[in-house]
Amino acid sequence: MLNKEFEIAGDKELADTKEWFFRENVRLAEEKELIFEERRKLEHEFRIKHDTLDKKISIAKLKIVQLDEATKLVEKKLAALEEEYVHLAIEKNKLISGQPIIEAASGPFAAALTLAGLTAGHPVVLVMPEDAPALRQETLLRLGAQIRHSPARSGVNGARRLAAQTAAANGWYYMDWLANDDNPEYHRRVTGPAIVQSIAREGKSAVDAIVIGVGSGGTVTGVGETIKAWTNDVRIAAVEPYESQALGGGLTGPHGISDLGYGFVPENFNAYVVDNVVAVNTTDAQRAAQKVLRTDAIPASVASGAVLQAAAQLIHVGASRSALAILPGRQIVNTL
Repeated sequence: MLNKEFEIAGDKELADTKEWFFRENVRLAEEKELIFEERRKLEHEFRIKHDTLDKKISIAKLKIVQLDEATKLVEKKLAALEEEYVHLAIEKNKLISGQPIIEAASGPFAAALTLAGLTAGHPVVLVMPEDAPALRQETLLRLGAQIRHSPARSGVNGARRLAAQTAAANGWYYMDWLANDDNPEYHRRVTGPAIVQSIAREGKSAVDAIVIGVGSGGTVTGVGETIKAWTNDVRIAAVEPYESQALGGGLTGPHGISDLGYGFVPENFNAYVVDNVVAVNTTDAQRAAQKVLRTDAIPASVASGAVLQAAAQLIHVGASRSALAILPGRQIVNTL
């Protein structure tokens, strides 16, 4: 009798245990389904976010394309920029006939300066860190520039010091485009007024923001001062690398956006005309440059990709309805 009671109790306990396991399995299955549902939701939101950003990039490009015919004059003026720098130096008696020009630069500005200097009869010597991209150096040499190297560890500041020392020792003209007011002065005289002419519609602006990458600070300062003198309805957005946020007061460090973000605030930079500082990381800048190459056959440099991405971000967050992006350069392709 006692054994039978134990058997009955044991069977009940086993049944209860089985029922508990069954309920637990059901609960875990429900939790697992909730986790998968949350994961699907997050993945869906991620895709929507990136699809939306891609659309915003396309919208930003469309607005730029719509303004393309109106901005032909801007492109022509920008093409003559370095030549005008040389003329300004001559006008101010800083540069004499046949005097060599030395500058710490290696990007599109260096290439254009080389051509402008040689055309005007001035040999051009470029100083750059020894780890500057080999393709850039080869291209500049073929254009006719002479190159001198500064230690890689000293960066842009080291190249500037060497350029200043070499100019003083040899009687050459050191342009010093990061601090020389001739840089923003050109944009006050030419680029800024050309943009105003291009975007003016019956006394108002066709765009509500102009997005400009900051390297030397000359373009954003000269254009910004001109725009602000004309209207306060257009915001000026300055673009810098996310990894090196000198303008925004953040940490500075290495990044992959050549020609932007030298790790310090350039002397030419006028913060009073800048309404927004937009930080773009290297990956997003590269992605935007690749996208505009694939979709529009525009060989934009990574710096131009950063500016385009910044314009898209402003539109995406509602800070702008129609932004004009000033693309600072093209990819260097070795076709010489």
